[in-house]
Amino acid sequence: CNIYFFTEDGSLKIVEKPQLNSGVSQGTLVRRAVIPKSDGSVISEYDLVIGEDLIVYGRSYRLVDCDTATRGYLARILGFTSGTQSVPADSYQDYRNSLQPGVENADWGKFHSKKNENKTFVEAK
Repeated sequence: CNIYFFTEDGSLKIVEKPQLNSGVSQGTLVRRAVIPKSDGSVISEYDLVIGEDLIVYGRSYRLVDCDTATRGYLARILGFTSGTQSVPADSYQDYRNSLQPGVENADWGKFHSKKNENKTFVEAK
């Protein structure tokens, strides 16, 4: 997911990457708001350290990377310098990616109604 921090008002927004045909609602996990920490203070740019966990409403998010503009801001203004971390491999996501429409795979048809031979028997007409 992507974490957006707005320096103008100290608000934070968390958005997850949509996945094709997942069956669950996706998108914004935390709407833009000033987020309190467990000690009563609010999350600030000083809490955004690569390699550390950011806890938002009791849920932990590991910060692994940022774009070049953010990296420059953190180094110039806040004095933070850190490298990127690798995102752990997700075997289930790798499996789902192997079944996507652009990939030639015999197993993909059993999950997609347009390529499922039994579709004609279960359709209501």
